[in-house]
Amino acid sequence: MNIFAAMLRGINVGGRNRVRMEELRGLFESLRCRDVRTYVQSGNVVFASSVARPATIAARIEKEILTQHGLDVVAIVRTADELQGVIANNTFAQQSRVDPKSLYVTFLQQAPEAGLLENLREQQSGADRFVVRGCEIYLHCPGGYGRTRYNNGYFERRFHVSATTRNWRTVCQLAAMAGGEP
Repeated sequence: MNIFAAMLRGINVGGRNRVRMEELRGLFESLRCRDVRTYVQSGNVVFASSVARPATIAARIEKEILTQHGLDVVAIVRTADELQGVIANNTFAQQSRVDPKSLYVTFLQQAPEAGLLENLREQQSGADRFVVRGCEIYLHCPGGYGRTRYNNGYFERRFHVSATTRNWRTVCQLAAMAGGEP
């Protein structure tokens, strides 16, 4: 069995796309997932599956949410090892003067094209900073994520891929739930 964490974009945010966590766990179990656990009410699920590829299980999750709940949401899935890599690669978290409450990770469905990355790096300005590494964007937003221009939509428009963002505490908790210590 492989251990995964699924991050569902737009579940239970702002009173929209309501799905009870009990129903979400049942949905994953209907996909033959085991040891299904949710974290907070915003679509974070850790589970075991015999499926090997995160993209395969993500597509199944999206289809089943649409079938069972009529919701067209994006599921971004990472393995337990990939989550450990996310934690290890966050250069902002390694800086002593950075408040962990100002850290976020934007998870992309796939890595952006190299040419798009070069153009984006040149556009950074202000107090908010980001670093793109593979399929993740590490954000340092001293004023909070709600005030940054570097939100999901910003990166989706530039990279032409779906994205969802989690705060640092949630990323660390998902990694711990998946079996690794952050």
